[in-house]
Amino acid sequence: MAYDVRNAQQDRERLSQIITAKLLVQCDYQQAEVVLWYLHCRSEVQTYQTVLTELLNQQKTLVIPYCTKD
Repeated sequence: MAYDVRNAQQDRERLSQIITAKLLVQCDYQQAEVVLWYLHCRSEVQTYQTVLTELLNQQKTLVIPYCTKD
């Protein structure tokens, strides 16, 4: 059910920008030297552009999990 609601979300790109912008200004995020990110898949919060920007800034170490079906 949650997947269906998320999949039907309108204006996903704009909402993803709002979500990631709110995360980036959090005190804990600002102070962190290492952060865990994920790259979005299908209808999840779109993170690719924010992750790319953070990588280019080179101010934090980013950890991104690699997942497979196995």
